[in-house]
Amino acid sequence: PVSVVIPGTSNATQTETQNLLRASDTLETTRIEETREIVREYGVMDNATGLFTSYPTMSSRHGDFARDNQQQQTSTDYTQQRFIETDYHPPPVADFGYVIGEVVDGYRDTYETWDGACGGACGYSMNAMDGCFQTDYEFSNINSISMTPNGKYAIVGQSQGPPQIWNAVNGQLVSSMQGTCVNCIKVELACNGTLLVGLAGDGIDIQTRILQMWDVNTGKSVQLTHQIKCATFVLSNNSSNLIMAGNQKFGRGISVGVLDLSNSELTKEIKSDTNQCYGGTPSFIGLTPDERYAIVGCPTGSASTNYVVFDLTTPHELVQPLTVTIDADPKCILVLNNDQILTGTRNGQVIVWDVVSCQQIQTLSDNGQIAHRDRITDIKLSPDRSYFVTASADGIAKVWNANTKELISRLVGHSREITCICVSTNQLVGTGSRDETICLWRMQTGQIASNMPVNMTPLDIHMAAHNRTIVAIGEKDNERQLLMLRIASLPR
Repeated sequence: PVSVVIPGTSNATQTETQNLLRASDTLETTRIEETREIVREYGVMDNATGLFTSYPTMSSRHGDFARDNQQQQTSTDYTQQRFIETDYHPPPVADFGYVIGEVVDGYRDTYETWDGACGGACGYSMNAMDGCFQTDYEFSNINSISMTPNGKYAIVGQSQGPPQIWNAVNGQLVSSMQGTCVNCIKVELACNGTLLVGLAGDGIDIQTRILQMWDVNTGKSVQLTHQIKCATFVLSNNSSNLIMAGNQKFGRGISVGVLDLSNSELTKEIKSDTNQCYGGTPSFIGLTPDERYAIVGCPTGSASTNYVVFDLTTPHELVQPLTVTIDADPKCILVLNNDQILTGTRNGQVIVWDVVSCQQIQTLSDNGQIAHRDRITDIKLSPDRSYFVTASADGIAKVWNANTKELISRLVGHSREITCICVSTNQLVGTGSRDETICLWRMQTGQIASNMPVNMTPLDIHMAAHNRTIVAIGEKDNERQLLMLRIASLPR
C-alpha cells in the first residue's frame, strides 16, 4: 500500500482518503483475480477430441470469408479500461428454494433429500431477493448469453456496447470488454478461456455480421488483419477453432470455413455449388461430436428450413452437399450423435434423420400421437447425452430417452407457450414460458420442483454446471434484460 499525504487536509480527511484508495485497490485486485479465475477454471476440455485437435494449418485462402483485405477498424477512443462501472445497477437476483431470513448458509448438489419436507409441493418455494426484477436499471439491451463451463460466470452480448462478464454467483459485473461493438448476437469463450469471440453488426449494414475478438485478461479488442464476415459460427471441441457459415459473395451458394483462432488464419473453406440456392442467410450451424460433419440451417420463404450437410474432411473446395427440407425453425435442431439429427417441426413432430444420407429414420410418438399438439419451440440434450427435452407452444415439455427415443415424462404446468429450456447435470429441467414464469422440473418423474413469476417472458435460459444458478434473457415491453436466479436448497 502507498501512503498518500494531501497538503492542507486534516489527518481524518487523509485517513479517509487512504481508506478509499485501499478499497479501490481491493476492488481492482478482486476484479483481476476473478478474470484470472475465468481463464484458470475454464480448464482443458476433457472431451476436447475431434477433427480439430490436430488440424493441419494451411495457407490462408482468399475466398468468401475475410477477403476484403481491409484493415480491421478498431476503436482507439477508449484509453481507459472499462471494467467496473460504479453507476451500474446489478441485474435481478432471486432465490430458488426455501429460505429462512435473508441468508442461505449452504447448498446441496442434489434435490432428492428435499422430498417430503414442508413448503411447496416438493418441499421448497422460490423467494425473490429485495429489489429484484426492477425495470429501471440500464442493463436492458441483452441479445445473447453463454456460461463458462464451471458455471460461475455469464458472458453477455449487448445490442449496444461490447460484451460483458458477470459473476453468476453474486450477480455482480466482473469486466466489460473495450472498443466499439454493435448488436452482438452471439458470444463464446474460446482458446481455454483466454479469448472472447463475438458475432456483431458491422455498423453499416444491419444484415452483415462480423467476428470480433477480445483478450479476456485485459479486456482489449484483438486487432485482426482483415474483417471476417459470417452469418453464424460454432466452436470446435477444443475451442481453438471456429467453424463458420455464410452466403457466398458471388452466386447463391453457402461457404463453410474453419478459422484457427490462435493466428486468425482460415485453414479450410468449403463452398457449395454456386448455382444451387439453399434459401436465406444461414442462421444455424452445428457439429457432430467427432467434428466430421457441419450441419447448416437456412430458412426458406415458405417457413421451412433447408439443412445442408458439409463433410469437413473432404479434400475438395467445391462440393454438392446433401440437403433435407423440414417445416421447422432453423434452430429447433439437435445433433444427437455422429449419425443422427433431431428436428422439431412447426406441426409438433420430432423427426430423426440420418446425417450422411439426409434420409428420415423415425418420427417420435406419444401413445401413438405426434410428439406435441403445436409447434416445437426448443430442443435440448442433457449434459450426459442420455436424454433430450422438447418444448412446445402447447405449453408442455417432454423428456425422451436419447437411445431408445421413448418418452420418459411429461412436464405439465405452464399455462402458455414454453419458449426455452435447459437441462442440468443432476437431472433437473428448467423451462421459461410466455406465462412469465420460470419452472424447475424433475426429469424422471415430470414433477414440478418449483416455479417463479418473473414478470417477463424468458427467451433463453441456462443452468450453471454446479446447478446453483439460472441465467436467462427476459423480454418485457420490447426490452431484453438479464435475469440471474440463485437455486437455494433447504437449510441444513
